[in-house]
Amino acid sequence: MGQIMKSILFNHLVVFLIIAGLFTGLGLVSVFLYHPEKAESNPEMTKWLQDSTINWQDPLHQALIADVLDLKSVEQDGEAFVRSAARLKSDETAKTLEQLRHQKGLVFGDFPDFLLKLLGFSFIFGLVLFILVWGSQTLGLYRFIRSKQGKRTSGKQFWHSVYSFFGLLILFSPGYLIAYMLKPLIPSDSIILMISLGLITNGALIVYSQKFLNLMNQEMDKGYVLAARIRNVNENFENGHQSNLTWKAILGFHKHFPGHILHHILLNAKRQYWNTVRELAAFTITSLIILEMALNIQGRYGYELLRQVLYGNYADVLAMMLGLFLIVKLTEVAIDFHIYKQKLKFENWK
Repeated sequence: MGQIMKSILFNHLVVFLIIAGLFTGLGLVSVFLYHPEKAESNPEMTKWLQDSTINWQDPLHQALIADVLDLKSVEQDGEAFVRSAARLKSDETAKTLEQLRHQKGLVFGDFPDFLLKLLGFSFIFGLVLFILVWGSQTLGLYRFIRSKQGKRTSGKQFWHSVYSFFGLLILFSPGYLIAYMLKPLIPSDSIILMISLGLITNGALIVYSQKFLNLMNQEMDKGYVLAARIRNVNENFENGHQSNLTWKAILGFHKHFPGHILHHILLNAKRQYWNTVRELAAFTITSLIILEMALNIQGRYGYELLRQVLYGNYADVLAMMLGLFLIVKLTEVAIDFHIYKQKLKFENWK
């Protein structure tokens, strides 16, 4: 591993440690600053509250106790005592219900389960990001070839516009909106549904395919393309084996067009496109978390994160957010390593 790559890894590690230290500090502050209010103890009131025969929410019981206290002591205000006792009893009941509802934190209460959920989310994130990268490059490449072919739509212009409108409406719609629309039709705890919505909503596929298309158009104006034309390199953009522009090559994961001018255009565009994948990774992880919360997929990472917020386990919330940040940083490390390997390959070719 070269010195440049070591420097990149060191920078990523420093950033992660800084964020981890910040989150740890916030978690400690949330723990130490939380002090539950303690009610002042009153022996006489405690004695009355321990009597299980009294219903402190019943006005009749309250009136009887107030009268008894007034007769017992002239100095004591029976009504004020009853109001205080009823309020204290109500607070105790609320605290009891809160304790019954409260659950232990996921991270510090069941760490193996936390790791399992984090790994499951990481797998889904990696799968969606991989398909998005392949899909955006494939769609951008197809649109580039179509533009070079100069083809226009046929006489069915109206239906083509209708299909395009509804297609773009779905592709640019927020994922959670489509999720709520499909809830009555499809089980909301479906992982396949979440992956599908992560791929075809939020505009990710269209936006990043356009970015790839822009890179290819920029490469088309570079000097090496002009030099290739002078050498009569194949510039036939019609589909077929003669031009090497087959559907297998276009849809493949490793897109190669040897002997065609598109080959080097694609290589240079892909090399630059990897810098955009960092942005796509952060966008994808946010979309998936929102989808898990919107679909209410119980037992998944996003649902557990929302539940820890509800329970007030803020230390666990910060730890789970740090886990998401770790996924993003590891993705950036993988992208930087890939860019570094590609750079070495290009330098060796020179």
